[in-house]
Amino acid sequence: MNQLPDLMRRAPKIFYVLAFLFAAASFGLSYWEISVVTLPYAEPGNAAVSVSLMRSLYSALSEATYIAASGALVDIAIRIWDKMPSKEAAE
Repeated sequence: MNQLPDLMRRAPKIFYVLAFLFAAASFGLSYWEISVVTLPYAEPGNAAVSVSLMRSLYSALSEATYIAASGALVDIAIRIWDKMPSKEAAE
């Protein structure tokens, strides 16, 4: 059986890093947008601003969860690949 390329073996870690980066970027951009558009005009503790921030946090965590789960699936697939007997050993 052929060996997996080095990039494929690093893929789960890349997915985990991307999950963190996408979550931070998504929430950061949403927070920036909400703060520029609504915070100058809203009184402190406005419910609409709080709900918008919580919705953006939920969306960022949801995206990050899907990306991290994809990395976990790739990690599982690599571990299964490593457990499979090679053709040379079977002959």
